[in-house]
Amino acid sequence: MKKTRIFTLCLIFIFTSFLYNVHSQTDKYWVFFTDKDGTSFDPYSYFDQKAIERRIQHGINLYDPTDFPVRQDYRDVVSTMVEALTFESRWFNAVSVRATEEQAIALRTLPFVTSVERQYLEPVLASTEEDSWFAMDVQTLKVRQIQMMQGGLFRKMGITGKGVRVAVFDGGFPEVNTHPSFQHIRDENRIVKTWDFTKKSEQVYHANSHGLSVLSNIAGIDEDGQLLGLATGAEFILAITEVSSEPFKEEEWWLAAAEWADKNGAQLISSSLGYTYHRYFPQDMDGKTSLVSRAANMAASKGILVVNAAGNEGSTENWKVIGAPADADSVLSVGGIDPANGIKVDFSSLGPTVDGRMKPNVSNAGVVAAAAKNGKVSRTQGTSFAAPLTTGFVACAMEALPGKTNMEMFELIQQSAHLYPYFDYAHGYGMPQASFFTGTDKVPEFPGIRFLEEDGYLKIVTDQYEHSEDLSDDLFIQEEDQENPMEDFTEQQNDDFPPPQAIDEEEEMEAPEFVDQEIDVEIEEVMDEVESVETEEAEMETEDLEEEAAQEEIEVLENEEEIEELEMVEEWETEPDHDEFGEEFINEDTDGTPMDYETEISGWDTLFSPYLYYHIQLPEGKLGKYAVVKVLFDELVTIDLEELPQGAIVRYFYRGYTDEWRKN
Repeated sequence: MKKTRIFTLCLIFIFTSFLYNVHSQTDKYWVFFTDKDGTSFDPYSYFDQKAIERRIQHGINLYDPTDFPVRQDYRDVVSTMVEALTFESRWFNAVSVRATEEQAIALRTLPFVTSVERQYLEPVLASTEEDSWFAMDVQTLKVRQIQMMQGGLFRKMGITGKGVRVAVFDGGFPEVNTHPSFQHIRDENRIVKTWDFTKKSEQVYHANSHGLSVLSNIAGIDEDGQLLGLATGAEFILAITEVSSEPFKEEEWWLAAAEWADKNGAQLISSSLGYTYHRYFPQDMDGKTSLVSRAANMAASKGILVVNAAGNEGSTENWKVIGAPADADSVLSVGGIDPANGIKVDFSSLGPTVDGRMKPNVSNAGVVAAAAKNGKVSRTQGTSFAAPLTTGFVACAMEALPGKTNMEMFELIQQSAHLYPYFDYAHGYGMPQASFFTGTDKVPEFPGIRFLEEDGYLKIVTDQYEHSEDLSDDLFIQEEDQENPMEDFTEQQNDDFPPPQAIDEEEEMEAPEFVDQEIDVEIEEVMDEVESVETEEAEMETEDLEEEAAQEEIEVLENEEEIEELEMVEEWETEPDHDEFGEEFINEDTDGTPMDYETEISGWDTLFSPYLYYHIQLPEGKLGKYAVVKVLFDELVTIDLEELPQGAIVRYFYRGYTDEWRKN
């Protein structure tokens, strides 16, 4: 009887607890306050010395009110009205709370509260699982991901990001304290701060190994001495800001980490988190709606350059804009490029922002070699890794050009990219190039491709185009009157850019065989006699050549040094490992010998088969269309002039050369 009574009471307790949870379900909210009156602040005791130096360099007031603490009395009142107060933001003069809907309504009535906003964000690490479609081996990737940025130039000049402090936000950093790829960083004690915002602990060497891989693409060196990232001399502060079991807290943690990074002197933030369709609508990706984007812009206002992955929604049907915080105006957002052909990798998110600003800003390798668990280096992919590769590049650029503000460096990184001034919503300005910062960049030569007006069309043609001689004088003449300006052209902005594997390789046209049925017999006999004489002469020349070759072979065999020299020449004359379209042929017998970065410094067009990039920029600055075209024929692009509005600009990029045509 007693057992039955206890069991009944337990059921009643469980049932009433269930009813309470149903009617009292909590959500996360931001509570924003009106003022900071009466608070005090000492920047010299609060900030790290590097943070002080950064503020002085950027001309930022050391007593900026956004750095003052939240009023304690406001905080105390709110904490008594909610389930829990979890974080306070100096930057936004706000606190993050867990509260019921009824409690949130009550908070809005407080005289010192300006607004209460529900938190809807759920982040996604901007990486993907390894796919079978990509065949490039790890050894090739190690070299390629550095070559694509001309990273050997930085290494040759001893530029390693020395003295630059980088904050890395991710889901965990297991084995960073033991992995061989970070031995050089540990030996010099260059991990200066760590914090796990999900557990409120300094221990970060656990959880998701994504951060392990990301950090290696900023600063890792493989056991064989090959670079995995460029900023091997930088300092680091590591923050865990993501955990899968707490989907509604990461926005809070990202903001908390940004304020912490600012306090501890970070000059760069590398973030591979994206907030997109999981909790937001496309129309919210304007760089101003989500708090995480506002936080990123606030970090930029403090002199920090924020580098963020563009995201991996490129193949998502209903999401054709950049996510947060990559949508923020002052964030350097990074898309992914296929290192096998130099074109946007299919999963990389497409721009622009919903309000039409160009994103991504730049691109980098989206399939990489990176540190993995158990001391290994393996292949992985995602814009998560394009962003840290770019972060490492930026740290080196900061060392190369000290004294630049974060936004000056932002602009210089864009200008250094290989496509600049061309841009599109798949590649941004392209891949940053080290030659821009080392003073070794070259002026591109005219590639023999030009604009031509013909029969009511604007064409992009090669110099071999058959009608070019007759129309060369009219090349840049514009039509003054357009009766039918292009309508709704912006709807085409992404339709013309399929993922790399969808770009059809056009087969070479074979010339037809013409058989002349009326060949004169006498002509045939004459030709036979000519061929007979040529054959006899050729045989005599062959015998002479064979005798000369035999004599040369004897002389070579007498000199071992000459034999070695011939072998070296033969090695340099071997064929490259890719065909004319940039598709890699994997050599299964590779011995994994590291490349010499000092001699293997490649320009973009030496790595890949050249493609023509072109876009149509509308008068308001947005792109109406953009595409990548294989240069197979003399007529490459044809655009109906009647569809182009006045003021439209058509721009192309080919082999480092950019030209543009404007409709006046």
